[in-house]
Amino acid sequence: MTIVMRSRRVGSYAKGYRGEKRAREFLEGEGYYVVESRGSHGTFDLVAVPFAAVSRATDGLVRLIQVKTGEPPRKGDRGRLRTMARKFDAGRVLCELWWFPDYQTKPVKEVISWD
Repeated sequence: MTIVMRSRRVGSYAKGYRGEKRAREFLEGEGYYVVESRGSHGTFDLVAVPFAAVSRATDGLVRLIQVKTGEPPRKGDRGRLRTMARKFDAGRVLCELWWFPDYQTKPVKEVISWD
């Protein structure tokens, strides 16, 4: 008797969805109100707005976050985020790139600079 086992490969959509959910849970645990822009294919996946108590500790910065999973972010990803970051007031908005490497539960975080 031969037993055939199927491998459970996770598609890129499911992997990305899971990464966005993890990032959202982390931010909500830090005291942010988080809005997801799933399905829009926009520049940022998450918008995190601090509640009053967090606002005092973080200078009230709104965080715009692009979440990547699996493969490391490409140079073009950072360039696109940098272009968008220049359109915002640097004193009020923080643009970030979060990358969840395969089999990791914590993201590698990178703040995208304006220059």
